[in-house]
Amino acid sequence: MAIVKFPDINRRVKEVRLYFNLKQGEFAHRIGIKQSSLSSIENIAVNVSDRVIKDIYSGFDVSETWLRTGEGNMFVDKAETALTKAAELLKLDDIEQRFLSAYLSLDQEQRQNFKEFWRQIAVAYNSQDEIAATVVTRPAVSDKKLTRAQKEELMKQQLDAEEKREMLLASTTINGFGKMA
Repeated sequence: MAIVKFPDINRRVKEVRLYFNLKQGEFAHRIGIKQSSLSSIENIAVNVSDRVIKDIYSGFDVSETWLRTGEGNMFVDKAETALTKAAELLKLDDIEQRFLSAYLSLDQEQRQNFKEFWRQIAVAYNSQDEIAATVVTRPAVSDKKLTRAQKEELMKQQLDAEEKREMLLASTTINGFGKMA
């Protein structure tokens, strides 16, 4: 078990307890030690173990860096803590975490613009699927074996598919995805 040998950390442990307006017994119970052990920590009679530090920073959203060194803010950013927990739960890699963090740092208007951008891409993507679905497949039979009525029906289907494809492409452009600069 590692022991931190800096009296300033003992003072910061007490500072956390006082911030939350807890008595020694209550605070000690919440971090899993006896009240007498906490008293010894606060009076700098003993050093603070890594386990106690971990229990404090994880149980009270205190910054581990601040607790150990006094640098930075006393408390961690709750959004960043939630993001870290979500990343662990969802097994996000570093790039996915950065992407999510960047998105969450956007203001509401920027988020709305971002979502609209991706909505337009989805619409265009789905339109491409619809366009692909309008392609008329020719029968496996040669044109010589088709009757005149079958040939006329096939030509009508091809013309209808071409018109539908043109309309879908035009609507995609109107919706803003294919806008000209």
